[in-house]
Amino acid sequence: MLNLEEEHNLHADIDENEAEALFNILKQGEKIDKVSTSTLLDLDSVFIEDDLSTSSSLQQSGREAKTFSLPKHFRCASHTMKLVAKNDANKIVALVDDPLFRVLFRRVFSKVKGFWNKIGRSVVIADEVSAILGKYNILNRFLFKILDKVLISSGRHLPTPNETRWNAAFDCLEVFMSQDLANLNKALIICSIRALIPSEVSFLKEYLVVMKPVSITLDCFQAEHSCYLGMVLPALVKLKRRLNELTDLHSFSEYRDLLVEQISLRFGHLFKDDTHVLASATYPQFKLNWIEDEFTKLEVKKKLDYLVTADDKAPKLISPVETADFLNFNTNNSCKTEVDHFLSNESRDFKCLDKYPNIKSLFLNITQPFHPVHQ
Repeated sequence: MLNLEEEHNLHADIDENEAEALFNILKQGEKIDKVSTSTLLDLDSVFIEDDLSTSSSLQQSGREAKTFSLPKHFRCASHTMKLVAKNDANKIVALVDDPLFRVLFRRVFSKVKGFWNKIGRSVVIADEVSAILGKYNILNRFLFKILDKVLISSGRHLPTPNETRWNAAFDCLEVFMSQDLANLNKALIICSIRALIPSEVSFLKEYLVVMKPVSITLDCFQAEHSCYLGMVLPALVKLKRRLNELTDLHSFSEYRDLLVEQISLRFGHLFKDDTHVLASATYPQFKLNWIEDEFTKLEVKKKLDYLVTADDKAPKLISPVETADFLNFNTNNSCKTEVDHFLSNESRDFKCLDKYPNIKSLFLNITQPFHPVHQ
């Protein structure tokens, strides 16, 4: 927890702060000749004496002033992932050793961005492109029909990205690459842009394959419902695993490796934070399944056991005994803790937390202050 008094040195009386504020006001008033220099010097000496007396009184009283603290601050996971997908992904292009990759990357995306700019600025060109590619419905089912009519009448039938979210550019690129190549090259020529050659097409398709897991992770972080702090670490583990599983890459293998390094650089410290770890461990969908190292699993389980059994007044979980198991001496259910029962439960529904009151209380105490991930 951030302690405001220790970090910002706020152990002074209110009278001292008021005196310093008044002194600053008087100094500003010197510019308009409302306060003389001698008056400021007199006030300065008064405030210095007041400061000394105040500090001595605080030392004598043993710093009995009331302390204030703020909850722990975490960066928004979706905004951080956006920085990885947009800023870091563009920067690591210059770090790739292959010079042909850098040239091809800039050339291909200059064509795509030029195409989007043309159909976004000119209704005439947008109509001509729509006549070649056909009308593409860019609206989802939640938008109003009147908006559909406005966009169709304006000729903008292909989606164009915006600067708000990186997902928009990725989704638009997927739509762009889903078009027939022959018709797409005709549309590019109408926009005074050179047609795509086969090497550029394969380059864009491989880019979509590499960045697809990033887009899915960002969608999870930006979800409107069921978006909890406990999703962050499992989603990051899954993201890095999906990227490392991409083995059949011709142009983006080094780019992929650099992207994984940037993800670890941005989010690596979260795997050492108890709040994130326990939030994921008490999440019914994940529990400890996202942790790859067995030693780390054991350490997290010990922390859960300690937190659940720390309160002496906490009710102990008594597991139900079936009739068939009553006389079975091979079972050892009596030695299992509430954490053991929770971790062995295969249910992924939040309702299963009702069976484990201490786990549920821990989950709510950790998750509620940080819900949702995207703010």
